[in-house]
Amino acid sequence: MPFELGLYFGCQNYGGKLHSRKTSLILDRDQYRYRAFLSDISGQDIRSHGGDPRAAVKEVRDWLRAKSGRRNIPGGAEIWLRYESFRVELPKLCARERLLMEELTFPDYANFVAVWLERARFHEEEAVP
Repeated sequence: MPFELGLYFGCQNYGGKLHSRKTSLILDRDQYRYRAFLSDISGQDIRSHGGDPRAAVKEVRDWLRAKSGRRNIPGGAEIWLRYESFRVELPKLCARERLLMEELTFPDYANFVAVWLERARFHEEEAVP
């Protein structure tokens, strides 16, 4: 998605105060793969996940922890366990709504995540300070 990333950087540089304060996390399968198609991105902190979804989750979690200042974000391994639990429940949620998994739209999926989170009660107040 080099085009979309370029738009983001354009907005960040020329979009005024609001956009200049935004931060981003750039993930790729390989640490320096971007050099093949994006020459003007040097100097950015590009993180590699090596094609491993668990590593991607950990990278995003660590970035959110650092940028948000929140102390109660669970670790990457815990987030992955919660994700696996959600994936086990997803077929049941689809069945209740008479949807096939391959028919899910993004809003359907997001709604199922919200429903599952509410039922699982994974909220900030449960985190250890």
